[in-house]
Amino acid sequence: DDLCGKPLGPADYYAIASTFHTVFIDDIPVLPLTKLNQMRRFITLIDTLYDQGVVVIASSEVEMDNLLALDDNVTEESAADLRIQETDLLGTADYVPTQANVDEVFAFDRTISRLHEMQKPEYLEHVKVRKSRTKGTSPVRFFSEMEVQVDSSQIESIHSSLSETDIKKLWERYDSNKDGKIDTEELKIMLSEITLYTSGHKHVPKEVLEATQKALYTRDGGNIINYESFSEYFSKFGITCRY
Repeated sequence: DDLCGKPLGPADYYAIASTFHTVFIDDIPVLPLTKLNQMRRFITLIDTLYDQGVVVIASSEVEMDNLLALDDNVTEESAADLRIQETDLLGTADYVPTQANVDEVFAFDRTISRLHEMQKPEYLEHVKVRKSRTKGTSPVRFFSEMEVQVDSSQIESIHSSLSETDIKKLWERYDSNKDGKIDTEELKIMLSEITLYTSGHKHVPKEVLEATQKALYTRDGGNIINYESFSEYFSKFGITCRY
């Protein structure tokens, strides 16, 4: 219920997958076709964990191959449930199949296949190799480990400042070519990862990029972001989070 019974979406599951190398899922229930939204979320969750190379340890009340209950007996009450779910956040009316929920059945079958594959030594070896080739920490984990102060009583909270240690970590992460400057592409990556941490997506509007770039420029008007101007900005303003 915590993972698939609530209005969570791909960004939420990506945040989990990019933060944890191993995920435990307890008591997976049998899912009837009348639980379309839970099915879709479960499919999205497993797809995301699989794509990100996460180790999954799961338990359920039945064997994996029996998690989907294919029951042709649809009552008036369950039919009403299906109609209500057409307006769900994750699946719109356009997405709900009009005949026999064929899309969900095929997608769920693929999910079960992936769960089987994730049990094999080959998948675990793939995860090991992938992690060894991955540079740095995931953005969600990176920012969550920072020592920040947050006033959770405010609708819009601002990390009042970043410590000098965290500012150096931030600089070293995004000055990827080590030339002593943050160029436009490096700034785009930094802002997209900060946005993923604070808002659950990576979209950074052009005007936000330009405004941040201007705020970070050196005082002498040289249109350069060096460590001094970078440190001055983040020690004063920190990172904005919405709650």
